[in-house]
Amino acid sequence: MKLLSKEYYKSEELRQFREVYLYLAESVRPMFSATEWRLIREYVLKGIKSGAYNRDIHGISLLLKNVQTCQVLHEKVGLKQPSILTVLLYPLVATGSIEIAEIRSKFGEDTAHLISCMSKVMELYSQHGSIMDENFRRLLISLAEDVRVVICLIADRYVLMKMLNHTDETEYRKHVTQECKCLYIPIAHRLGLYSIKSELEDMTVKYDDRETFNMIESQLQQTKAARENYIQSFIKPLEQRIRETTDISFSIKGRTKSISSILHKLNAHNTTLDKIYDIFAIRIIVDAPLEKEKSLCWQIYSIVTDMYVPNPKRMKDWISIPKSNGYESLHVTVHGPENRWVEVQIRSKRMDEVAEKGLAAHWKYKEASNGNNVENQEEEKLSWLRQILEWQKDMSDNREFMSLLKSDLDLFSDTVFCFTPSGDVKNLPTGSTPIDFAYSIHSAVGNKMIGAKVNGKLVTIDYRIQNGDRIEIITSQNSHGPSRDWLNIVKSTQAKNKINQWFRSEFK
Repeated sequence: MKLLSKEYYKSEELRQFREVYLYLAESVRPMFSATEWRLIREYVLKGIKSGAYNRDIHGISLLLKNVQTCQVLHEKVGLKQPSILTVLLYPLVATGSIEIAEIRSKFGEDTAHLISCMSKVMELYSQHGSIMDENFRRLLISLAEDVRVVICLIADRYVLMKMLNHTDETEYRKHVTQECKCLYIPIAHRLGLYSIKSELEDMTVKYDDRETFNMIESQLQQTKAARENYIQSFIKPLEQRIRETTDISFSIKGRTKSISSILHKLNAHNTTLDKIYDIFAIRIIVDAPLEKEKSLCWQIYSIVTDMYVPNPKRMKDWISIPKSNGYESLHVTVHGPENRWVEVQIRSKRMDEVAEKGLAAHWKYKEASNGNNVENQEEEKLSWLRQILEWQKDMSDNREFMSLLKSDLDLFSDTVFCFTPSGDVKNLPTGSTPIDFAYSIHSAVGNKMIGAKVNGKLVTIDYRIQNGDRIEIITSQNSHGPSRDWLNIVKSTQAKNKINQWFRSEFK
């Protein structure tokens, strides 16, 4: 704390840092031993002194961004020590202040592995930072290897988006916003991180069209008192009926929907805010053991639909068949007081936490059940995310998850991604060689090829290209063209066709 100079940090940054530091000390510190926590403090202080946490070229305080990212990982996602250490200590590894071997000896293989994966991803950003390139997005997820690295990236972008609210660099803000829309919001959705996803979507609306955002925000604020009064008039008799007729432990609350969700409805129905009937939702959360969740949710559902007439066209049962990302809830729209339609969401406490925290909450409850509930195991087969959790032994063993995440993002396992010398990304079939790469550039490059370098080192022409390799083809005007043996080496149909085409043109 003493190294946080008022001359270097703005007063608001110092206030935010103190706030997050207190959170970490109270909520995160218990996860570490006294020795580990002391070592973490020493490393962070070393990073401050060495400049590892300096501002980036856009003026963003890396120290503040990283500690706030740690808070998000713990508070909104529930990730544990290795992920938090990765965010905190990666800058020190990146700047050479500490070595991966030291991390491994002090904090274990899992943390060292995550930081290594993060290093690959960050190196990719430095080489070719265009997430608008589809191949780049595929390569980024491939290099991440571990789902926790992906979650760390989402949390980092979530914090960065918040920090960009007052920046004068409009082009940079636009660039980061496009990244979020293109990659991080879709992945957050697939991981079931609804809280983060919703806030990211609101921030993208704010930065893309601040005037519209401010207009909706202002109208919501103006109607807040009336909306809260209506919510209470709906909740009070419903809450009383449930308590009188059941012994179910539950909570009930109303929430206004996100600005991005409201804007979507405005555009979809070409209407105005006062015409949208489901601008808020009532959420009933049942506190029940796993084996009684469904029956109690349906019991609450029957009480709601006895009191208020439901709209059968707007009933959604994501308890019997959860969404593909594990989301579970009963949604029903009913005709409430004053002839207004009201959406009611019914879910268990576990389901609600899963909806907010996604994968990490899935894993928490999976461990709690010890896998003994056969019925629950069968239901889990309905969701690809739950299948993965069934296969995993712990969060560090997530090759199956990443495989399915890549598949879900159209990242097929039969594709390898590599760089040209200028930093462009090329995708080739898995098992491709420098010859395949050469012909993907141009027929003339392949026909004149005499050798290749991968990551600056000479390799044989049958070298199998790996994700992230930088390929440089060596050509010569004196080359006599491809060899027929190349047909047994290349993997891509494109290369085979061009080699055969060369022989047909030479010997016809």
